[in-house]
Amino acid sequence: MHRDGPAYRYYASLEGSYLGALSFRLTRPPSAREAGLGLLARMRMRSMALMPGQQTMGTSLTCDRLVREGVALHTTQVTKWRMTVATTRETIAIDADGRGVRMVGTQAMWPTLGREERYEAVGEIDASATRARYEIPWLGITLEQRTEIVPGGLRLTQETPWSHAEVLLLRR
Repeated sequence: MHRDGPAYRYYASLEGSYLGALSFRLTRPPSAREAGLGLLARMRMRSMALMPGQQTMGTSLTCDRLVREGVALHTTQVTKWRMTVATTRETIAIDADGRGVRMVGTQAMWPTLGREERYEAVGEIDASATRARYEIPWLGITLEQRTEIVPGGLRLTQETPWSHAEVLLLRR
């Protein structure tokens, strides 16, 4: 295990809590036939993009087990009108090469927040330990997430075939 690899340095530098205003827009609304998206998935995407009001993303990263086991714990909560509309909880395990990561967790979205869905995702941290790229299952499709450490926080973008999201997460 490469305890001095980029992924260890990346996650250790980001331990803590963050908050930011989430911008989500549909770049092209998905049709009913595309990628087998169900009605609920299409409604969730549209409601995130079209309902008025600011969405906020809060995240936390705990690295208590990072050195000992190569594992970090991460949570995300998206709110709108002070109500939770989406959550994730995952364990991030660093691969033996010190750059790759595997995430196992749960996602839940409005209106079925009580029904969490399990998922597995992969990612890679760049050699500078300042950027990451992830492929995450979301609403039956793959979401590509990119992050970059910036002064005071983390810039995050998410892309799907139909949407684009951005947030500047600032350390709380």
